[in-house]
Amino acid sequence: MDNNNTIIAVCVLCLLMTLLFACSRGCSQKTEKKEVVTQPKIFRPEKEDKHYSEKTYSSSSSKSSSYGKPPALLSRDDKERLEKKYKENREKINKLKKEEIEKQLKDPNLSPVAKEQIRLRTNPSFVKGMYAFNKQDYKTAINSFNEIVKDPNTTPISKYFACSQLMEVAKRMKDLDLYFIAARMRAKLEAEEDLSMLGVEKGTFSLEWCAKVENSLRAKNDPKYFDICVELKLANATGEVSPKIRRMAEEEVKKDIKFYSKQFKELIE
Repeated sequence: MDNNNTIIAVCVLCLLMTLLFACSRGCSQKTEKKEVVTQPKIFRPEKEDKHYSEKTYSSSSSKSSSYGKPPALLSRDDKERLEKKYKENREKINKLKKEEIEKQLKDPNLSPVAKEQIRLRTNPSFVKGMYAFNKQDYKTAINSFNEIVKDPNTTPISKYFACSQLMEVAKRMKDLDLYFIAARMRAKLEAEEDLSMLGVEKGTFSLEWCAKVENSLRAKNDPKYFDICVELKLANATGEVSPKIRRMAEEEVKKDIKFYSKQFKELIE
């Protein structure tokens, strides 16, 4: 009886060891299989996704080219409605600007010069001229500022500023003729109009200055203007002009030429 129990126990033990060994082999095989399967999953999706995205892009591009241009996002009615709304908004903004400008011009605390500057900045010709000047479109700028000067309804002060801008255009262009045309127009305003609010004294001083400077600059390369400058120096001389006095006048003209050439080198060089 004891021998039978021993044999049974040994058989059971062998069976358990067999089952345990089989389970351990199965687990190790399953673990190895899992490692082999999971490793490619780390890299494969990137390549597949990239290939997929390129394929999708190329297919969508070919599809777009085969069917022509993509459809418009807005219909004609939508565009017309937006344009109408934009126009209405611009009109409202312009109305508000006009009201604000009128309010500023009625302000008793605002100086006369500031009011003139506001009027000038709202002048379409001046706005167009300044825009063209900043864009180096000098032809348009000249025409725009010239319109202000010729407009009979423009105030003398606005014309004065327009002439000053024409002189700046002439400097940029190195145009001696244009510079002194504008300078003489501005000098004429000083002689004929009340510009006291700008601190400009009424008189012919600027007209005389224009003549002196222009003749001196031209005399640098033209003997005719040199002689004109000398004669202007001798205009106030009394009696017969001696050679000594003429030589002194010529020396003064040479000094003027040197001085004004340095002052206006950006215009003549």
